[in-house]
Amino acid sequence: MSLSRLDLAPVLGVLSLLVCGCSDPVPPTPRGGFDVNWVDSPVEECPIRSHRAQVGSPTATDPGTKLVDGEEGAEIECSVTGAGPFKVSASAVQGANILRLNIPSISPSASQAAPASGSVNFRSAELTSGSVSSDSTVPCTFWFPDGRSEDQRVTGGKIWVAFECSRMLTPPMNNPCKISESYALFENCDTGEEE
Repeated sequence: MSLSRLDLAPVLGVLSLLVCGCSDPVPPTPRGGFDVNWVDSPVEECPIRSHRAQVGSPTATDPGTKLVDGEEGAEIECSVTGAGPFKVSASAVQGANILRLNIPSISPSASQAAPASGSVNFRSAELTSGSVSSDSTVPCTFWFPDGRSEDQRVTGGKIWVAFECSRMLTPPMNNPCKISESYALFENCDTGEEE
């Protein structure tokens, strides 16, 4: 007795469902950006003039354009783990503009009056001597502007935060400069959960 093509159709259909159903869904691609406001300080002899650097265009109240990792020359990597407080590690790179931030612990209630602490590494086209890092003895501060809903702050895999760094050290002499109120947004980040 031979099997016809019609007899095999249901078997092949079930096999194709089993093969296709075994693969895990592809995680969403990270995306985000930043708007950094670099400020020189004549009193402290910052050697780099004031300027802004952007990847994407987040502000305090508008998420703006978010760049997708691998598109338009952007490299976006991030993890936002925990269930509150959250641990954040994120970077956005496009051309000469680079921002890396690390926040060991931040809760959705972080405010400018009671911010979280962390560190920043930054580079822009204006910083010809390379990237600069925040002073480890004077941490950067991170907070959420008033009026934002909870989902516009920090959740697993996502953060939209304001920050400032009162002391950024520029090589080679480590002259102090600062980053005044600036913004970063990252989403579709690693949550640290097993797939």
